[in-house]
Amino acid sequence: MTVRTIKPSLSQSIVDEGVLNNLKSLEEPEDKGKFFNGLIDTFIENTPPLIESLRKAFDENNIKEVLYYSHRLKGVSANIGASKMQDIFEVIEEESRANYFAREALTGLEEEYKNVKNELESHWRITA
Repeated sequence: MTVRTIKPSLSQSIVDEGVLNNLKSLEEPEDKGKFFNGLIDTFIENTPPLIESLRKAFDENNIKEVLYYSHRLKGVSANIGASKMQDIFEVIEEESRANYFAREALTGLEEEYKNVKNELESHWRITA
């Protein structure tokens, strides 16, 4: 089986500005950033443990858990606009559905998470 790789795109930003703008537009003006900041905080706090659970599932050769965590992380990444992370988890999910453990897809994941985290933190809104 051939592993589908993630090819970097020069046009692909770390976080999709359109997604962020849509999320910002959902906030009531009187909330002064609480909703949007909360989304960012939730992503930053919850993603590392999910990634660790995915790694553990790989280590245990537990395809059911690999599918669960890769699918969950794909959705989490899409919701916040982290397109490359979404692509990584999509590859893992697709390859795992074919009974292939796409461990190679995890390469560079920590770095991409750090990039996304830094980009999201730069979008935090000042609250009064």
